[in-house]
Amino acid sequence: MTTTMATGLDRYQDFLRKNLENLPQFSQRPYYEPEGDSLIFYARDEQSYAKRLNGLLTLFLATKDDTLVGCEVKGVQRILRLAGAFGVIVRDHKLKLGFLLAFALAEPPDDPSMASFEDGVREFRDVEIDSRELQPA
Repeated sequence: MTTTMATGLDRYQDFLRKNLENLPQFSQRPYYEPEGDSLIFYARDEQSYAKRLNGLLTLFLATKDDTLVGCEVKGVQRILRLAGAFGVIVRDHKLKLGFLLAFALAEPPDDPSMASFEDGVREFRDVEIDSRELQPA
């Protein structure tokens, strides 16, 4: 019984080693999650935790020093719909993350002590998004 368990564990460890080597490298690319209608962006590949700024914006902060690692903007389809209703047009399928952040930051922080992070997310404003990737599921 011990030999069978050890053999199974060895195969599992070999599987993990092979597959971990083949994982894609980190890239600073926004990811649209259609089920949650949110756009997720990580600027750095660093262990982090989520801290809600307001109903539309969640920040990802580094566990080691609470610096800004990334963010999640919720309600992307509603933001795009509202922008379109006011005449905002996306040309050549290019959209800046700053556009979505501006809408998300219109709502004040739930916790006033988090207000200092509002300026921090500006570093993400020029991250480019292909608007074709923002299609609902």
